[in-house]
Amino acid sequence: SSSLVVSGLMFDDLLTLLVIGLLLKFGLFPFMGWVYVVLIYSNWLVVWGVSTILKSSFLFFGFFLSGGWDSVLVEVCGGLTFIFIGFFFWLYTYGWVYYWSHAMISSSASLVVMSVELSPDLLLYVFMFYLFWASMVVMLLSRLDGSRVPQLGYIFLLIFLLIS
Repeated sequence: SSSLVVSGLMFDDLLTLLVIGLLLKFGLFPFMGWVYVVLIYSNWLVVWGVSTILKSSFLFFGFFLSGGWDSVLVEVCGGLTFIFIGFFFWLYTYGWVYYWSHAMISSSASLVVMSVELSPDLLLYVFMFYLFWASMVVMLLSRLDGSRVPQLGYIFLLIFLLIS
């Protein structure tokens, strides 16, 4: 994905390669498969890194597109990502890592589509809130991963974090 992004940045005619590289990096439709493989077979520290730190580059997404025709491509891919993640959620959720994989890809789609539509300062606030929220959810899910029956306090915290 990095070579596609660099090629798209170097040449104006290859801006589509930039968009494809960023869609690949964020795991949006049709490039969702690598995210599942990496997250499911990794520890929770890697899951947190992919879920939070690696998403920081979406802040520049709207700057590079600046409302061109490629923003329509991003919005269509974001919508298709939501549809496929909805199916995957009901068909392939075998544990907390699978659940977080679905939630993380749908949040990636949300953040990328918002990066095309929102102003950069508002986008930074949304990302800071997302960084805090995702860190709390990953920490909670990592604690719940090994336990059979979660304690009552964890259940209420989980419901609060997932609804927010």
